[in-house]
Amino acid sequence: MSNLFLRFFAHHLEIGVVDYPFDAAYMAGPERQARRHNPKIDALVKARKEADHHVTYQMAFDEMRERIREIEGEGRVAIIKQPIYDIADPAIIIKNVPSAGPPLGRTPSITVPDGKPRQNDPSLPPNPTILPSSFMDSLLPIILIRHPALMIPSYYRVARDIHGARVDDAEFPINATLRWSRLVLEYYLAQAAVTAVNPIVIDASDLVGPDTEALLAKLCRLAGISPEFVQLQWTRPLEQQVGSISEGTKAFRKVFLESTGVMRREQKGKESGEGGEVIIAEEVRRWEEEFGAEAAEALRRLVELAMSDWDYLKGFALRADK
Repeated sequence: MSNLFLRFFAHHLEIGVVDYPFDAAYMAGPERQARRHNPKIDALVKARKEADHHVTYQMAFDEMRERIREIEGEGRVAIIKQPIYDIADPAIIIKNVPSAGPPLGRTPSITVPDGKPRQNDPSLPPNPTILPSSFMDSLLPIILIRHPALMIPSYYRVARDIHGARVDDAEFPINATLRWSRLVLEYYLAQAAVTAVNPIVIDASDLVGPDTEALLAKLCRLAGISPEFVQLQWTRPLEQQVGSISEGTKAFRKVFLESTGVMRREQKGKESGEGGEVIIAEEVRRWEEEFGAEAAEALRRLVELAMSDWDYLKGFALRADK
């Protein structure tokens, strides 16, 4: 769904996209924070361009900031697309997912000359990322969420085939949670009185609903850009993405890259899935048929663990009519 969200703005004249700036550092660099280790993922990492294997988080951060400066120098707004767990503080990950294995690289470090220290007030939620607080506080966060019973098996389906993921591997519990989104939201809400940053939460099901256009127009107003250039239909793939992303990422985005638009549901019915009522017991039966009973039970447990974060985040979701 994050790919679909990005596609709406791909040719927006007032926007420049910074896509997965920490992907190389997370997956292949000397500070590699990925934990998955198997023949499939190892082959993908080995096949990446040589430069990726030398990218530190500091290098990725500096390159991202330079790209942001270029975009803003052209009078445009930068959109940064980045999974939160790629940039999560390793200590925060272990605290929230004790079963997670250790990362495959050394501990990352990022500094900026004008950076302020991490918030140490124990009464406030800490910055849950390795990004400097001064940088975090300069952003307008847009947090995209999806029902766990849709998000988790969807990720597993692709990651199993492309990355050799297993429900019991060292990284899957980190991928299969909304905890990082909640921690980021709580951080921004706690800092709002000082930073005046009001985070935005978007429920992915609303991107394929009857109010999609109105919702995106409201988002544009909040972000200070025109809704005029938002695209709900397109006739060609994102050539710049196809040419610049890794083979693994390209495989994750196959359906999206081959699409020609968003199929909107005209109303929210009782059917299971995006835009309708999600009945977990029915989803589990589908997983049993597709993945087998053992994997389905593991997915069910992860979904149950994620539901409290989903309910919390859902309460902040942006509405077109409010």
